[in-house]
Amino acid sequence: MSNLRDLSDFDNDFILSNPYKEFSFTLADGATETIYYNFSFFQILEMSVSSGVRVIFGGAGGIGSDIIGAGVGYELPTNKITNRVDIVNESGGSIAARIGLAIGKINDMRFTTSGLVSVTDQPSALISVADNALSTTREIVLAANTNRAQAFITNIDSSIAMRYGDIAITTTRGARLLAGQTLILNTTAVIYMIAESGTPSIATSYTEYA
Repeated sequence: MSNLRDLSDFDNDFILSNPYKEFSFTLADGATETIYYNFSFFQILEMSVSSGVRVIFGGAGGIGSDIIGAGVGYELPTNKITNRVDIVNESGGSIAARIGLAIGKINDMRFTTSGLVSVTDQPSALISVADNALSTTREIVLAANTNRAQAFITNIDSSIAMRYGDIAITTTRGARLLAGQTLILNTTAVIYMIAESGTPSIATSYTEYA
């Protein structure tokens, strides 16, 4: 028989003295972890696989879950409390897990991840460059810079287009920047430019990390 009980059976002193507890364990495939603790809310805080456990609340005849995984929580029916939970490993392999049990809902805002995480700060500097007249000979307009976040290049000529790209650009090769257009590049690599004709000028700025 399930041992679900009414929360009203417990006085406030008991509830306030047992608000929350965490349990960590490892389980072989097919094994069961039984935990005795008074709670009304259950959550899998961490698990070494994405899914693969079945949870039974309240012992034999209690409430059972589908196969669930990390981050999943379950709240018992309104005003119900139990002192037993069984976690059955049906993942096909061994697992490590950490769960939280509470009287009242758990709000766990901790962040965990695995693998490579890239964290990017906001650029701390905006740097201007003197206007530059291009020609039909390729040139470097911004050197490689590992601290650069974005480059802003405006074709300030009224009619002549230009090309930009890598060292292989020519007057007929590379992406085009038309008269009056502004180019925004998210790159730390060297930036080459060339005029399709004449000597049109560019206005350049870039942002940089500290």
